[in-house]
Amino acid sequence: MKKLLFRLAVGAVAILGCQCGSRQSTDFQEFKVEHRWKVFSSAGVSVSDSLVASFGYVPTKAFDAVLPATVMGVLRQNGLYADAFVGDNLARIDTAQFRVAWWYRSEFKIDTLDDGFYELDFEGINYKAEVWINGKLVDNTLESPYRRFQLDVSHLLKSGVNVLAVKILPPQKSDLSIGFVDWNPPAPDLNMGIWRPVGLHKTRGVRLRNLFVESDFELGSIKTASLRVGVDVENLSAESREVSVSLLFGKQVFARKVSLLPGDKTRVFLDATDFGALRIVSPKLWWPNGMGAPNLYHLAVTAAVDGVFSDRVETDFGVRKIEQYLTPTGDKGWKVNGEKVLVKGAGWVDDLFLTNDSTKVQAQVAYAKHMNLNLIRLEGFWGSTGALYDYADRNGILLMVGWSCQWEWNAYCHRPEDQYIAIRTPEDMALQTQGYIDQVLWLRNHPSVL
Repeated sequence: MKKLLFRLAVGAVAILGCQCGSRQSTDFQEFKVEHRWKVFSSAGVSVSDSLVASFGYVPTKAFDAVLPATVMGVLRQNGLYADAFVGDNLARIDTAQFRVAWWYRSEFKIDTLDDGFYELDFEGINYKAEVWINGKLVDNTLESPYRRFQLDVSHLLKSGVNVLAVKILPPQKSDLSIGFVDWNPPAPDLNMGIWRPVGLHKTRGVRLRNLFVESDFELGSIKTASLRVGVDVENLSAESREVSVSLLFGKQVFARKVSLLPGDKTRVFLDATDFGALRIVSPKLWWPNGMGAPNLYHLAVTAAVDGVFSDRVETDFGVRKIEQYLTPTGDKGWKVNGEKVLVKGAGWVDDLFLTNDSTKVQAQVAYAKHMNLNLIRLEGFWGSTGALYDYADRNGILLMVGWSCQWEWNAYCHRPEDQYIAIRTPEDMALQTQGYIDQVLWLRNHPSVL
């Protein structure tokens, strides 16, 4: 799924040093909050958190950073620990410096603050975070590297320079955090930091979330495939809204009206009964490597209020059907589009400091394809961006995505374990369940995800 990291009205905002590119719609541009971050330890800070997050504060010792990056990733961006993988240098790194909070701070400029609604999107923090805007605390309850957060900051922004400061609290021994278990030694900083993208998202009060595309077809002679599209439509404003939800597929557009009360949210479904273009004649199926071409389609959904654009979500997807079956000996097998798959797979793990860039990931997926593999297994965490999933989609590499199988053992999480392993309290269950849901919503449109 293509995630729009920073979407704002054209000319409304500029992140200092940002990269931007136009999208299909002329109503907005996409900005990525990547550059011009300062990262520094709280150990050298003698002022209040509010002052750290205020304009004019200058840290005494800070590192330039390009996000996403863990603290170790930032230090290595600045030339420190370049030889961490030589000899026993990794074990010699002082871990005490990572047992205190670290600040991630950025300044960005909004030329003209209009009546739009602004939300901060955090796709991955580790392990806890306190978020500040212009000296005001936004939220101090962000927890878990697998949660995805959206924070309303409309009331805290101003025209001119704004300050975003994120105080990252490191994982404690009993936290169910990122862990390599037996795939890698532990990172000295335990992977603390903003390890996935962060962005600022602007709408006109109606936001679209959780776009989902489901395909269905009869196996055998595949003449047509039916699509069902779902999307959550949320009214962020204090007024009732009449929303036009438009689906763009190919060269055709279909619109539906939705009425929302203040703060209301509804899930809109569109299928071939509503929109004939969602019944594809002679569909091009998505196939794993060696079985056929990994064909992809693309669609987008927009929301408008009184004819004024408010939000857009879009995704690539594949038309494919995956089934399980049991062999005569009781072993589990897989079918894709009705055909049995001989699984030829391998394990994949992130770089120790979560610094895999998209070029490196692209090369790794290409290696897997050239080795005639058709599946990669992931354990515990799954890339600092969506690049792995995009490249797997395009190359026909199935992905078996899962938690670490030893994640909850006492030796790794320092919690007592029994037949329920280590997640036993209602609070723990709620936290991990929501993290799982967040990841499913993020990944479910990728045809590669098995």
